[in-house]
Amino acid sequence: MKITDVVATTVAIPLEQPLRHAQGVHPGRLIRTIVEVQTDEAIVGLGEIGGSGASSDALIAALRSRVIGHDPLQPERLRWDAYNPVEGSFYEDLSQGFAAIEFACLDIQGKALKRPVYELLGGAVRSRVEFAAYLFFQYSTAERSEVSTGAQMVAHAEEVVKRYGFSTIKVKGGVFRPEHEVGVMETLRGAFPTHLLRLDPNSNWTVDVAIRMGRPLEAIGLEYYEDPCWGHSGMARLKKHTELSLATNTYVTKLDHIPQAVAFDSV
Repeated sequence: MKITDVVATTVAIPLEQPLRHAQGVHPGRLIRTIVEVQTDEAIVGLGEIGGSGASSDALIAALRSRVIGHDPLQPERLRWDAYNPVEGSFYEDLSQGFAAIEFACLDIQGKALKRPVYELLGGAVRSRVEFAAYLFFQYSTAERSEVSTGAQMVAHAEEVVKRYGFSTIKVKGGVFRPEHEVGVMETLRGAFPTHLLRLDPNSNWTVDVAIRMGRPLEAIGLEYYEDPCWGHSGMARLKKHTELSLATNTYVTKLDHIPQAVAFDSV
């Protein structure tokens, strides 16, 4: 079997109302890129890139000539020919695009062998995967009310928990003053005393503010405190002043980032 083409398609996922975050607002849709890997045996595998538009198209264009003609059943050979680590920064630039292609190749392998992909990866370790409610402060629309206060966030949380059965609630912060957002978390704790709570201010707080807000958040009880301040050094300083578990979706996103996180003891 050989790869004959790689096609990227940008898709827009509609949102119920505009979502607010530290960098601005998602006005009404999330953009993702679906990657199709086609083969000479008419089996098509699907992958996804978290980015979108021209940047994702450029990633796939850079990788396309490197993977056409390769066997999707030989992922390590494909990995080294598509982007090997000795290429330095180029390796970093292509990693998300290759991840989508690799995922599509796993899809192809499962379809070709008529086996679920988890069997190819060593077997299933669970039959269910828990999801968390991911709650944003939101602007109002003609159909839906805004979400800005603690009471409004609780009402929103009650709606999605009732609909989907979430037992974990994460709030995307970094929008209002830190004291207001901690107050929202206190209100959520009162309404959901047994749920796991998470807060992600999107690195929008100073280290001193993150330390100060950590004290009432300890009393509330968080499963983890995600990216409240900027960088490994900031998170490392914070870690010395809080009992909360620290998490990141910003500073450790590739294998190359792990040694730095260990050296700083930042998360």
